[in-house]
Amino acid sequence: MASFSKKPKDGTKRQFILEEKDSPEEYLHIWGVNPSYIHVNNNIVIARIIGLGVLIIFYISSLYLLTSQLIISLISGTIILILFILVFHEQLFFFGSIGFFSFRRINVVDPFKNIIFGINKQSPSTVPNKKDLVHTALKLFRIEVIPENVHASITLFVKALSEYKNMVKFTYQVIQTPIYSQMYKGGSVRTNIYFCVFYTVNGIPTHKRFDMLRKRLDFLGNTLRNNFIGNFHHFKIALLSGTALVNGLRTYFFKTDSPLQEERSSKKIDLSFIIKLIFCCGIVVFSGILLGFLKTPFLFIFLINLVLIIILMFLWWRESLYMISRNSALENYIIVNPFNNTLFFRHRGISDTLFAHINNNLLLGIKMFNLTFAFPPPYCNNDKFIQDIMSQKVSFGYTSINSPIPFPIFYDEGLNFLTRKTINDLLNSPWRVQTTIDEINWLAIRAGVWRTMLNISAIEFKRIDSLDKNTILNLEEQLVIKAKILQSAFNSTFFNYRLVQLRREKLVTGVMCEILKNNEFTLTGTHLSYLLFQGKSLIHLIEIVDVLKKGVTMRIASEFNTPLNLQNNIIMGNTVNTEVLEEEMPFGFTLEQVQNVLISNGTAPHRELFMMKLISELAIEDIPALVFDYRGTWSKLITHFKGTKYEDRFLYFKLGKAFILDPLKSDIPYDKDNADFLEYMFDVYAMAFRKDQRTVDMVRTTILQNPDIDMTSLNLKLINEKDWEKSPGSDSLISLFGDFTQQDEQYLHIAPSEPSGAITFKDFISDNRTVIVDLSISNDYTKQTFLTFLIISKIIHYLKTAQDDEYCNKIIAVPHVDLFFNSIFIDRKSDYGKINKFLDPLKEKGFGFIFSANQAHYLHTNLINYFENFVAFNTRDKRDIAALSNFMNMQELEGIGYYSQKRNQTYQIPYIMSLQNNEAVVKRSDMYQVFPVQIEWEQIEKNPLMSNEEIITFMEKQGYDLKDAESKLLEQIKKTLFEKDFGIYFGFTQEIKEFFETISKVDQIAGLSKKKIKNELKTAIYPKASRHLRSKVEVKKTRDEIFKILVKQGYLKESHMKTAGGSESLPTSFSVGPQYKKALEDEFESEYSIETVESDSGTPFEFLNQDQPRKFIVQEGNLRIAIAREFST
Repeated sequence: MASFSKKPKDGTKRQFILEEKDSPEEYLHIWGVNPSYIHVNNNIVIARIIGLGVLIIFYISSLYLLTSQLIISLISGTIILILFILVFHEQLFFFGSIGFFSFRRINVVDPFKNIIFGINKQSPSTVPNKKDLVHTALKLFRIEVIPENVHASITLFVKALSEYKNMVKFTYQVIQTPIYSQMYKGGSVRTNIYFCVFYTVNGIPTHKRFDMLRKRLDFLGNTLRNNFIGNFHHFKIALLSGTALVNGLRTYFFKTDSPLQEERSSKKIDLSFIIKLIFCCGIVVFSGILLGFLKTPFLFIFLINLVLIIILMFLWWRESLYMISRNSALENYIIVNPFNNTLFFRHRGISDTLFAHINNNLLLGIKMFNLTFAFPPPYCNNDKFIQDIMSQKVSFGYTSINSPIPFPIFYDEGLNFLTRKTINDLLNSPWRVQTTIDEINWLAIRAGVWRTMLNISAIEFKRIDSLDKNTILNLEEQLVIKAKILQSAFNSTFFNYRLVQLRREKLVTGVMCEILKNNEFTLTGTHLSYLLFQGKSLIHLIEIVDVLKKGVTMRIASEFNTPLNLQNNIIMGNTVNTEVLEEEMPFGFTLEQVQNVLISNGTAPHRELFMMKLISELAIEDIPALVFDYRGTWSKLITHFKGTKYEDRFLYFKLGKAFILDPLKSDIPYDKDNADFLEYMFDVYAMAFRKDQRTVDMVRTTILQNPDIDMTSLNLKLINEKDWEKSPGSDSLISLFGDFTQQDEQYLHIAPSEPSGAITFKDFISDNRTVIVDLSISNDYTKQTFLTFLIISKIIHYLKTAQDDEYCNKIIAVPHVDLFFNSIFIDRKSDYGKINKFLDPLKEKGFGFIFSANQAHYLHTNLINYFENFVAFNTRDKRDIAALSNFMNMQELEGIGYYSQKRNQTYQIPYIMSLQNNEAVVKRSDMYQVFPVQIEWEQIEKNPLMSNEEIITFMEKQGYDLKDAESKLLEQIKKTLFEKDFGIYFGFTQEIKEFFETISKVDQIAGLSKKKIKNELKTAIYPKASRHLRSKVEVKKTRDEIFKILVKQGYLKESHMKTAGGSESLPTSFSVGPQYKKALEDEFESEYSIETVESDSGTPFEFLNQDQPRKFIVQEGNLRIAIAREFST
């Protein structure tokens, strides 16, 4: 770089300025007063003045030469000047600042009349100014998350952006406004923190120019983002696009959901354009006429007019060039108007407020201040300032637009403001700046020198029904108070800074700077003040202070060594880089790892969604699974694959509709080793219901002694035991079988003499399709766990004798496994071998396990040993955290930390305590440490559930007639009125019917007393009751209970005999009630139904109506058909 005139002549040895500093702070005091300038393009202003002056002088002189009338010439020149100003007044900032044409009470302002908002996928936002042919592209970043325990390295961030190869201009902005939906409910506010990079080009809009703009912006955006990653550790910053970008540009005008495509600014020709066209044509024609009268050669006239047209178009009417090239340049952009629902206006007499009427129901007022003066010392942090205005609930905007400058510009703009010592060190000392490297280092040690434009605004909102003068004045009154609070807080904190309140046109440009996030949107400049700051002074103005955390999402800064070398066969989501809180790379499992996955904590729906995502990926890889569905939501997995080739890889069976369970049978035909299955069932009963050994032994003894007993008889026997004869487990047995008898017989059916149904556990493992077993018919997790492991027990028992080709090994997915393998219960029994008993047989046969648990600390250690892959969701229980820290290898660093000696903890545990719904930490078998992930289950979550009809149709395509299966099950478990009314005494139905046959012969002749009824009832039931019950007292007790049921249910009708006088006698008599006849008819219909005969026998209906010999029918064994025919004739 060339030497400067103020450098000393004598040469000394060149040295880096890095050697000159004597103390850490001395180099900061380089000037007495910070240089302050007005942001204006003087070259354009001077060119316009000169061009207009030459034109007016030409007209005056030409007219004078032609008319020799000086007065007429001057008047004509003045008229042309006035017309010129009237037509092009928008190009003259002076006329706008004095309120040109603002004589009305409400003067509508359109700040963005000439601004076009174009959005492109490749370039997130391009903002051309059609009036000035200034095209600014910007990338807008918003801070989404601030770490609670880490601060950003602002100094290094600013220094990197000012580096001579980067020179990145950026805007730092803080906007705090009330939440629109909460304005009536309280003072809830939202804080938005933006960083914006921008780049500007001038000229006619062309594809080439816009492409160059996009490439440069990509470089600047990547540079800014890289510096975020390196210096804003654990901050999450998002690049805005689409609607989010439009809402970011709206700044404090609240968000919009769907910005409409805007045609007004981009394509339509308005009246102003036509007036300018006519005026410019008139100027050119008038100039040509004057030159013609002056006898100027035609070629000169043509050249002069051509120059005049160029001057007019490039200096005054650049919009015409935009209109010529607009279609081709903007064809790849979506033109939007972020303010299509906003009316800007000024009120007469209030020059320092810009009002906006939004959506016809919200009035907004803005007052703005611009920083114009500052002097050292610069150590004034903005934390106290922001804290003061936030505590007083002032809605505000804080915008710092910063542009690094190279050394030559610093030399021109800042040299005269330097202190004597700094000038001497810079120009005369042995360490003076002489070379380009010296210049770079002199700036680098100060983190660059920046042009900084700081605008601070106070904002007031008011919900209104109509816009009138009083409403505006009331808002202005409140806004004045807020503006004074803001200015006072700033002066108290930044005592060496000075703000100037903006008015009129400067206020409009200030608002545009705040919304567009830059100050380069106009050719002539914004006419606002900017100051020169060293980078190490600028950091105090753009620091993200702690008080801003109150309005932004905050998270613990946690350290995880997220791997980059994951090998995945199935993809579940993405890993999370906690340095930037962004997704980093795909995460999943290998096919070996999915054989053992343990999921814990969080909520049941989230664990279930994770399992759904995992099973769906396994289905794609053609790996079958056996899923136990507790909530009835897994049908959405079939919906997820609807219409694809994977749809047929699923089967769906619902307990109580497709199949039922018999807890006492293995469901293997002619099983000679059913006792082995019963041992598993006893363990399932003990572990699911957490029964002690004495209770289990009681169950074992009762069932083994009565292998053909049904649930009703078993419960009756237990109830009628004498108190001193009952074992400690009798009450538990009564409760267990009593619950199942009354509530759950539709799916749990103990009937040794009957088959369990056409669909059994064999259908769950017979082929390589994923089977969903819906157990949601019961809403009790304990019962569902019992049923789950009852089915698993049947599978284990079957696998002991089954051939390899008789089953398909699958991955078994079981939720709430901590209810079964409970560590407290297993340790109390000291029998952890039960875990091996259930898992080893399946593991040896090639089955895998995907288990989920509500709380990790309930899982037994021996169960953990079966798993090497763990997934943990949000956890807050200290006991769970201790368990997870143990088997997931979570740890905290000790000694020297990642960034400093003070920070020597990884904060992994607080991170787990604050996980979001779809976030988890994972420990894989091939990784030593845990790492955070984000699971992509949104598509599965949104899928609808299948209706019962849809399931039946789907299963019919898979070869299963669930409708027929359900009807058979209902027929099998259907209860007659006798069964429903008699309950546990149903075994005495035949004896009770004989009792009614006896009393029905005499009850109409003479009334039967209560005593006589009881005697007859005891006589009828005594033979059977004496066989099951041990004493006459128990028989009598049973007789009394049956009598109560008969009276209560209406089988016995209570009445009083009439005397000779017609009145009723006091003694009570009983006769057969109507319920008995109704129950007999119900029993006949259920046992001798023609429809049932046809279905069971398969005999055509026509065959049944033919006259055939009874001998033929009996010989054929169609006994039920014969009985039905007899009763039907």
